[in-house]
Formats: sequence, structure tokens, C-alpha cells
Amino acid sequence: MVSIGWGQAPTATGPNSILMSAATSDGDSGDSFDKQYYFECIGGGGHNSGWQDNNSYQDTGLSGSTLYTYRVKARDKNAIQNETEWSSEKSSTTTGT
Repeated sequence: MVSIGWGQAPTATGPNSILMSAATSDGDSGDSFDKQYYFECIGGGGHNSGWQDNNSYQDTGLSGSTLYTYRVKARDKNAIQNETEWSSEKSSTTTGT
């Protein structure tokens, strides 16, 4: 199974938000359409995106000066919904309050 990479690693955009994006090709089919993305916060107490069509996600409502760690995976939108492996884990610290 193929893993997905980061288009933009998680980056703090202020004291209460972190922005990130997944690479739009998983290397399997070579295309970037008909996919969904799931961003999971695995450290720091942030929020998961749930499955979404957009390859970018902004986690908001976060605490300032806190380290958050994320990973992402993708799946096809067809009936089989093949999923990639989880990406590598990337972290970012929100700015001070």
C-alpha cells in the first residue's frame, strides 16, 4: 500500500490555528481527482478533519503555545475506497496567546 505525503506540513497561522495540506497524488494512480483526505491530530488535543474532498485543512480553536502533531491519509471516492497508508507525522507549535 502506498502512503501519501505532505503538500504543506502543519504550520501555525496564529495562536489558535494550524494550516496543512496533503500532496495531491499518492503515487499509485498518478491523479489528484476523485480522492478524499483525512487529517488526524495525534498529539496536543487538536481536531480531526473527518473525510473531506479538500486536500487542505485548517485546525482552529487550538490553545496557544502548544505543540500539535498530525498525519494524513487519502482514499478513492469510488465504491472500493482504497486508502493510502498514513503519512509521516509532522508537528507545529501554535504561537503565544
